[in-house]
Amino acid sequence: MKKELKIFGQIIIGVIIISLGISTISFTIPGNRNFTDADQIYLFYRGAFLTVCIIGFLINSVIFYKKKQWPKYRKIAILLTILLVVLIFTMRNIITGTYYGKVLYTITNTNNAYTIIKLRLFQNKKFISETYDMCYNVENTGTYVLTDNELMLEFKEDKSQYLETQYRLKGDSLKSINSENETLIWNRN
Repeated sequence: MKKELKIFGQIIIGVIIISLGISTISFTIPGNRNFTDADQIYLFYRGAFLTVCIIGFLINSVIFYKKKQWPKYRKIAILLTILLVVLIFTMRNIITGTYYGKVLYTITNTNNAYTIIKLRLFQNKKFISETYDMCYNVENTGTYVLTDNELMLEFKEDKSQYLETQYRLKGDSLKSINSENETLIWNRN
């Protein structure tokens, strides 16, 4: 009976770590980082719970590995757990570096704006935009075309409500072709 409880406990904690770890990795993929201010509380609790589960699982696995109880399983469990943690912290950089490439331009809005906009244009004609309007953080991805003094954005999924699709470059600023009021700051990296 004691052995069955250990196996059942290991399966339950393994499923919890894997499911929370995969959903955390998915959240770090560019374009998936959408959340409200209220969501940040749940993200914090989920992250804290995942951290406690991982630390407890690793300590448990190391102790039982040293006691030579299921050593092959313990070694695999420790390695997979460490791999999961590494992927959580590096997946975004790996995807951004390989799929998007080097950042050529960073476009932001003025400092006194209500909505914070950060748009990064990459070398392979892809972009990642992040907008935050004091209650909701939205991340969009897509492709762009830069010709002469004109920038055209094509969003992969939903268009950002704070970004237009066509801009004209004038000096160090981008002016929306469709909206006279919107001006963004153009920075070369």
